[in-house]
Amino acid sequence: MSTKAKKLVSICTLCVLLVCMVIPTAFATENAAEQKNGISNFSFEDAMQPQRVGYGYNKFNLYGSNLYLNVNNSAHPGTVQSGDAIIVWSDVGTAPDQKWFVQDFDDRSCYIRSGIYLDYAFNINHIENKCTLMLDPEANITNGKNDSLVMFYTAGDNTVVINLRDWPSYSLTNSIPTPGYTSYWTVNPSRYVSSAW
Repeated sequence: MSTKAKKLVSICTLCVLLVCMVIPTAFATENAAEQKNGISNFSFEDAMQPQRVGYGYNKFNLYGSNLYLNVNNSAHPGTVQSGDAIIVWSDVGTAPDQKWFVQDFDDRSCYIRSGIYLDYAFNINHIENKCTLMLDPEANITNGKNDSLVMFYTAGDNTVVINLRDWPSYSLTNSIPTPGYTSYWTVNPSRYVSSAW
């Protein structure tokens, strides 16, 4: 190899090393600026460390309570159907009614799928803004917007806000922390879902 070729290889190697050192710093600066401006937008892995219930499943606690997100399937126990409401309920241990599988869609959004039957995911029922389950969330579109994709935001105090990706002003909330009350997608949420650190 000629001297010129050796110098070129050395310069290229140095450039690659510099790029590898600069990129992580740029992302760290971006995240720090985001955090200074209020609620930060993180991927699921960064924002939440919920209680693990088996591999890949999560439980979501209503902040400041001993209640968890639960599917209301009392009319057909052991199964789920489109339109089943997401309610809050006391801890039922490892029962699948409170198990939720978070499936990444892209680097910022995901589906929250039922632990009973993974084809069903959180959804907004636009008539009442209830949080319900819907079959085939990928095809659940209103006015060109997906009704099931969610994003996670941190809001302080180990609290995570779940927003609809395509309807970003709507956050998941339950204003009446009593077992059996339905969770809604609201513009001004009063009680957020908490991670269980």
